Amino acid sequence: MTQAIQIRPLTIQDRKKLSAMIQKLAVMVGDQSMLNLISSQIGKAKAAEAVDNEKSSAEIYTQVGLTILRKILEVLEEETHEWFSDLIGVTKEEFLQLPIDTEVIIIQQIVDSAEASSFFTKALQLFSRIKQFQNKQGK
Repeated sequence: MTQAIQIRPLTIQDRKKLSAMIQKLAVMVGDQSMLNLISSQIGKAKAAEAVDNEKSSAEIYTQVGLTILRKILEVLEEETHEWFSDLIGVTKEEFLQLPIDTEVIIIQQIVDSAEASSFFTKALQLFSRIKQFQNKQGK
């Protein structure tokens, strides 16, 4: 029988951890590569919004956040496992013994949380402003 996985409420400490992992990811994959990843995901999400008027901006940014979380897990697996272990209240060793779908469940719960949705929405809106500023400076 699979045990129920439930994350605790997200806190400022989680935002700090997530921000640090995003920054580390950007350094590892290259800032421009990270910008391109985010830009392409925002573009895809906005194209989907044009087709499906039910999609909100928050949903678009949440989709981008999901992509970023999956990329963080792929590139920063050890750090992500430590954070996920903390989120569900187990040791890292116990976490590694959980069912194979545990990471997906945790990511989905993070993305579904109001705190994460707000974080990704605000962070990606800020990213869009920075990108616009960079484009103006480049002209």
